[in-house]
Amino acid sequence: MENENEITVQSTVHKFLMLRMVSITMYQGNINQFINIINGVDYDDVKKYYPNKDIQFYKDVLNQLGEEYES
Repeated sequence: MENENEITVQSTVHKFLMLRMVSITMYQGNINQFINIINGVDYDDVKKYYPNKDIQFYKDVLNQLGEEYES
């Protein structure tokens, strides 16, 4: 797990882009997890990997990836 000070929107976007090249299914699963978090649900306890990040962080990541979400 990354140091929480190193987790930025930009580093997370980069990880998602790398993941998309490897597995579109895993990428889409992660996108869906971020959308769930924005909508107030964290089924898989994903937020623990992004400590101290607010909802805007998740929105910013999705925005930079060009992914749509409803909140």
